[in-house]
Amino acid sequence: MRYEIKYALSVVDLGIIKQAIINHPFSFTTAFANRIVNNIYFDTPELNWFYQNLNGDPNRTKLRYRWYDEEKNIGSGKFEIKLKRNLLGDKKYINQSFSSYEDLERYMPDQEIFPFLIKPTLKNKYSRSYWISADTKFRITLDTNLTFEHTEHSTLLHTEEKIILEIKFDKEDYVFFDELNKFLPFRQ
Repeated sequence: MRYEIKYALSVVDLGIIKQAIINHPFSFTTAFANRIVNNIYFDTPELNWFYQNLNGDPNRTKLRYRWYDEEKNIGSGKFEIKLKRNLLGDKKYINQSFSSYEDLERYMPDQEIFPFLIKPTLKNKYSRSYWISADTKFRITLDTNLTFEHTEHSTLLHTEEKIILEIKFDKEDYVFFDELNKFLPFRQ
């Protein structure tokens, strides 16, 4: 498991945030080229996992299918089971890909893994930039242009005027987090 600490920040501060990352004493550099992230989230008909997140449940699960760049690249994606235990997160992968969105909608996960009904409920998309510290212990992702769409109606639910910044690092590196955090111009 690794730490995954998220901040929801104002889009107005994008330039300030990027400067703080670039000028940080941990010497962050670009880790990958920017890309578009596409997700389809699955949930129970009662939206149990959604409400776990909304209520701040420290132990929660989510299932998503993720692929990158153009929406037509859906066949290059992966199923991910994300487990959250307080600020620690873990990811497991299910080896399953799809040639179309319709195939994905019809998918029924293995009953041994999910012994209850789940279905696609939310589609979201955003631009992501990736940063890594010089010692490679800390990664920062910066998500902008967030959109959310209902999977059943394909109607745009929301366009988020926020930036999501996430800091990711291994459990044993938590001792350095306060030092990293004190040079960032925002708090949780």
